[in-house]
Amino acid sequence: MIGQRLGQMALLLFAATLLCALEAWAYRVQPMSYDLAPSGAETQQTLRIENTRDFPLTLELLAYSIEFDETGTETYESAEDDFLIFPPQMIIEPGASQAVRVQYVGDPALEVSKSYRIRVEQIPVNVTGGGSGAIGMAVSFSTLANVVPKNEVPTMNVVNVAASETEGMWSVTIENEGDRYARLSRTNWSIAGSMIASDETKSWYDGNIVPPKSRRTIEIPAQAAEVLSAADFSLDVTE
Repeated sequence: MIGQRLGQMALLLFAATLLCALEAWAYRVQPMSYDLAPSGAETQQTLRIENTRDFPLTLELLAYSIEFDETGTETYESAEDDFLIFPPQMIIEPGASQAVRVQYVGDPALEVSKSYRIRVEQIPVNVTGGGSGAIGMAVSFSTLANVVPKNEVPTMNVVNVAASETEGMWSVTIENEGDRYARLSRTNWSIAGSMIASDETKSWYDGNIVPPKSRRTIEIPAQAAEVLSAADFSLDVTE
């Protein structure tokens, strides 16, 4: 019995290790992030998927719309009617690559930008060679597609600053008043007259996207002995 349990534990450990390896090396997808137009010639993007393994990969692509809450957490809903993906399923041989056309076919009169995940999912395969007790594993990558109306821009402002429950941190609420999404990674900060470039603020947040007409609250290291007001902050979007 002990030997059987040890064997099961070893198999689970092997499976977990193999899963990590698959996640890191199963395939590559480029580009991982891109903008599309709601109409016209720029409604489509070509993705290139490369199989870096030594066995064939069976993949499928699915489209999901994204909703962001104020903490940046994403929730998803199927958006298959908003995209034409060709081919939607494929088998890629070892060392080969596949081009996939992703085309937005949703509302052509979109007034504010909208974010989607185009998910590349590996259909589960048997990695143990066994029967009913075999372990099936699959990995997936999610690309970020933003559908952006022409000439729309983000407008970022700090609307509230408060002491965080975490010592030495401030809770900062940012509002994007524009009609285009903004990336925190492409935003320079001015705090009480001191400039802080975007490459210095990367550790301040996890999720990067601030959708249009929405707010995002992040925690940042305290920048002074006393909490400053929102008026002491300004944000400059560099994209």
